[in-house]
Amino acid sequence: MSHVNETIVNIQVTVPFWEFQVDHLDDDKLVELILAQGDKKDRRTNVKADMTDWNMIAHEPFQQIVCRVEDVIKEWYDTRAGVVLLTTLTACWGAVYRKGDFTVPHAHLPDSYSFVYYPKADPGCSPLMFKGYTYQPKTGYGVIFPSYLDHMVEAEESDNLRVVVAGNLGVTAHRDPLPALE
Repeated sequence: MSHVNETIVNIQVTVPFWEFQVDHLDDDKLVELILAQGDKKDRRTNVKADMTDWNMIAHEPFQQIVCRVEDVIKEWYDTRAGVVLLTTLTACWGAVYRKGDFTVPHAHLPDSYSFVYYPKADPGCSPLMFKGYTYQPKTGYGVIFPSYLDHMVEAEESDNLRVVVAGNLGVTAHRDPLPALE
């Protein structure tokens, strides 16, 4: 039996993060929709807060967010590499953080990109934290980041709700077909 020796070296590199907004999205109605779902996951996931089902894409506001996220990522690749990116949504859910709620450190592998949109995030609410970077949520804004990045949310200290839509995408590129192997 052969053994593979692997060495992992961590280096600091620039990682693209994209902040985005969604035109014509009614954040208040989105918050109502997420609140109406209740806690479907009983805090059994990395999110220790009320969480919807994993696949909320049947709801139009979730579709608007996902379409915007896909557009941002596809435009970036088209501009920099002239590549037509194909995206696959693997999950899209909502969560409601109340005082004391948090998310344990985790990543979203094997997906390519993850996103969080904030239909309700009061000033001073718990930020989305990465090693070496903190994103402070703002109502009506979201952030897209590579899925391999470990991230977390510390316990919410405010009495106000912090409501999020999160999701993951896999990507592949459309290129000229590969020649057949002989």
